[in-house]
Amino acid sequence: MPLPSSSTDPAGRSHGWTRWTGARLFGLLVLTCSPALGACTSLPRTPYTATEASTSRVLDLDGLRRYADDPITKFSFEKDTSTATKSYLALSGGGADGAYGVGVLNGWTAARTRPTFSVVSGVSDGGVTAPVLTLPEALLFQGSRLPGPAKLDIYILVNKKIERNFELVSNSTIDVASRSLSSITQSQTRSLIFSTYDFARRNHLGFHLSYIARDYPAAPSEGFDTAYMRALYQYGYEKAASGQAWTSTLP
Repeated sequence: MPLPSSSTDPAGRSHGWTRWTGARLFGLLVLTCSPALGACTSLPRTPYTATEASTSRVLDLDGLRRYADDPITKFSFEKDTSTATKSYLALSGGGADGAYGVGVLNGWTAARTRPTFSVVSGVSDGGVTAPVLTLPEALLFQGSRLPGPAKLDIYILVNKKIERNFELVSNSTIDVASRSLSSITQSQTRSLIFSTYDFARRNHLGFHLSYIARDYPAAPSEGFDTAYMRALYQYGYEKAASGQAWTSTLP
């Protein structure tokens, strides 16, 4: 009776281990996502069409919804022909870290240095396609110019750390996946900020950036930790109240 054959080929063993690891990772992801998917599909979806999305209104007002790939002409200060400098505030997503942005805005107001904004954009769940919306893609990536005679001061408030940092990740599938998604979001944010900075520099616009410093202590746990959020709020408030929340340089 022939004995089972064995292989001493390292490449063969590595290939087999890779296939096993991939299958195991896929299984873990399926198990992890199954409860979430089940929760999402447990309630009936309200019928909604592309036509309804294009004509939807926010707060029963027209012109409040914009998309990153909209034509440039939609990003303008309608019925305003003045050449006065306008202020634009772009707010990022951030989950629990949004406490930083709230602190900055309140501290800025307390210092009585916060401008009146002509345009405010916001992103909510970190942004599906972008972590923060600054300017339309046609402006940032196609070399177009801002329409109209108005000058613009751009304020980008990022409720995250955007400076690169070293972190040793534990040998856990979930931890590695979480760190990977975090790194992707951070890279997307940096890329968008750099593109906006370049556009502002080329068009002689004001550029202002605020974000959580790299050395600020991380949250002790996932989710909305009340003590952490209160401390982060105070951190943002004090930075803005003392005039140290904004920088005009890249991280």
